[in-house]
Amino acid sequence: MNDRGVNAYSSANEVLASVHASLKSLFDGVPIQMGITELTADQDMLLVSVNPAGAAFLGKTTAELQGKRISELGLEGPGAGVWLPQYLQALHSGEPVNFEAASGMPGSDSWMDVTLAHIGPGPSGQPRFSWIAQDVSARKREERTQDALYQISEAARAEGNLLELFRTIHGIIGGLLPAKNFFVVLVDKASNQLSFPYYVDEFDPPPAPRPLDDGTLSGRVIALGQSLLLTPETLKGIHEEDRVVGTPSLDWLGVPLKTKAGTLGALVVQSYDGDVRYLEKDKTLLEFVSGQVAAAIERKQAEEALRLGERRLEEAQRLAHLGSWNWDGASKTLTW
Repeated sequence: MNDRGVNAYSSANEVLASVHASLKSLFDGVPIQMGITELTADQDMLLVSVNPAGAAFLGKTTAELQGKRISELGLEGPGAGVWLPQYLQALHSGEPVNFEAASGMPGSDSWMDVTLAHIGPGPSGQPRFSWIAQDVSARKREERTQDALYQISEAARAEGNLLELFRTIHGIIGGLLPAKNFFVVLVDKASNQLSFPYYVDEFDPPPAPRPLDDGTLSGRVIALGQSLLLTPETLKGIHEEDRVVGTPSLDWLGVPLKTKAGTLGALVVQSYDGDVRYLEKDKTLLEFVSGQVAAAIERKQAEEALRLGERRLEEAQRLAHLGSWNWDGASKTLTW
C-alpha cells in the first residue's frame, strides 16, 4: 500500500471513530431509553446494551443491566417484560414494530411506548434488536382518569341503590390505584354522626356509627375538608392526636367528598404491607375523581329520599283511606 492508500485508510478510520464517538455520545446523553437486545434460544431477551436513561428508569446502572436477561429483572405482568410477540413480529416482518405496554415494574403503574426493529444476528447467530422507549405514564393515567369520570357519571344515572353505586365506584377506583381495602364514610349533618355504608377490608368488619368529633382519621378528613395521606413517617409525627380505628395500616389515604352543599363524607383506601404503598400522586388522583363521586352519591341520595317520600305518602294515604284524586273538567269525571 502506498502513502496515498495509507493516508486514505487512516482518514477513513478517523471518520469512523468520530461517527462512533458521536453516536456513543447520543446513546449515553439522550433522555430517551434505548438499547440492544438479543433473542435467546429459549425465547428470553438478553440485554446487550442499555443507555443510562433506560437503566435509570429501572432504578439500576448500565453495568448492572448489561448481559442480564429480562427474566432476571423481576418484572411482572404478561410476558414479564419480554414482549416476545412484538419481537417475533419485527423479526418476521422486517419492519419496525411500535406498541404500548405496562412496564411491569413491581408496584408501579408506569407505561411505555416502545419501538423495536430487527438489526440482524449477533455473534451467537441469534437475532438482535434495537429498541427505543418513552415513558407515557402521565398520558395513560390521564386517559384512565377521564374514563373513570365518565364511568362514575354513568353509574350515577343508572338504576340501582346507593350500595350498588358504592360497589361500582369501588371497581372504578380499583382501576386507577390499588383499592383492595376501600371504604366510604358519610356524615349525617343533623346528628353529626359518621356511618360506613360501604366497607371492604381484609381484616376488619365495618365500624359502628360514631360521632364526627370522635378523633378518627375519617372524621378529621371530613371536618377539615382536607385530604390526608399517612405513611409510617407521618403517622408518628403531626397526626399523633388522631385515633386509628381497627387494624393499624401501613399507609392510609382519605379524601373528602365535597359538593356545593358541603362535605358529605370521605373516600378511604389503605394498605397493610409493603406490596402497596400510596404516594402523593395517588392522593392527587383520588382528589381529582372525588368531586364526581360526591356528585354521584348526592344524586343517588336525592333519588332514594324521593322514593322514600313517595312510599311514605302512599302509606299515609292508604291508612287515611284518602288516596289522591284528579278532577277532569272537560269530561266532568273524578278519578282516584
